[in-house]
Amino acid sequence: MRFLADPKDDLALVTLLRSPFFALHDRLIHELAQEERERGTSWWELVRDANRSQLIPVRETLEKLLSQRRVEPPTALLKLADRLTGYTAVIAISLGQSAERQTGAASGS
Repeated sequence: MRFLADPKDDLALVTLLRSPFFALHDRLIHELAQEERERGTSWWELVRDANRSQLIPVRETLEKLLSQRRVEPPTALLKLADRLTGYTAVIAISLGQSAERQTGAASGS
């Protein structure tokens, strides 16, 4: 979670936004990239200042994580991020769907 170490790291934030932590759609990422070019601001400023409904929970989660980054160890921050975003559930569902596809392919379904 490089973004928590350096909120000015745009690449780290975009990677985090696309990850299972937030799973933002590429279309939204693309729209934000266009805004970033037009406004000349950082990605964090775009997310922080955005009024888009999809970004409100993202902003709130990142603000909570940023507020704890200097007092909590990385493992606690990861646990907090997991709890706030449902990351583990997303991965479990994804792995379950993958296993179902493999089982179905093996049985000829």
